[in-house]
Amino acid sequence: VSPAESVDANKQRRIILTAEDFLSKSRLQHLQPRFDVAEVYEEDMPDGKTKMRVHYIKNAFSIN
Repeated sequence: VSPAESVDANKQRRIILTAEDFLSKSRLQHLQPRFDVAEVYEEDMPDGKTKMRVHYIKNAFSIN
């Protein structure tokens, strides 16, 4: 499972509910949040070293 795949429907639902609660309590319900996912992983290099990689996914999921 890739890092992005670990943000499954259940996790997305929990994140969305938390965001909606925060926006409501902050009186910011009129704003449309954006949900991004950042995958961070190690990649093995040919020389035997590892390199950290980041794959940033804008608008990975939405409320609707």
